[in-house]
This record gives sequence, structure tokens and C-alpha cells, in this order.
Amino acid sequence: MCCMHVCFRPEDVAVPMKTIEHKNLVPRLFIPCYGGKYDFGTDKVRDTWLIESPDFVWHFRGYHLLPA
Repeated sequence: MCCMHVCFRPEDVAVPMKTIEHKNLVPRLFIPCYGGKYDFGTDKVRDTWLIESPDFVWHFRGYHLLPA
């Protein structure tokens, strides 16, 4: 999972990782990835994914939202 959250600030990773470790969620994690309209840049790289379990959901969209 380390390579999945390199794009996040360390302080934003600490809380969900603490939850995952504290609740022993690793064996129950499911990681769906989405392509199609969610493949930004049509490069076949999975840009949108979730890390989820019965107690936890972490969503990544693959691009940053910039205020207009």
C-alpha cells in the first residue's frame, strides 16, 4: 500500500493508516480500480481507485481539483 499513497501528504496518510492498523483491516481490504471515463489522459493507467473494507473507504480520483 505504500506506493498507493505517495501522492498524499504524510499527515493525510497517518490517520487512515492508523485506522487500518488499529482495526486490523488489511485482510479485509478490497481495492477496486476504475477505467473508461475515469482514465484521465486515456493512458490505460488506473487513475481512480478505492481502498475499502466493511469499516473504511478511501477514494482517489487521480487528478487534483484546482479552485477557479
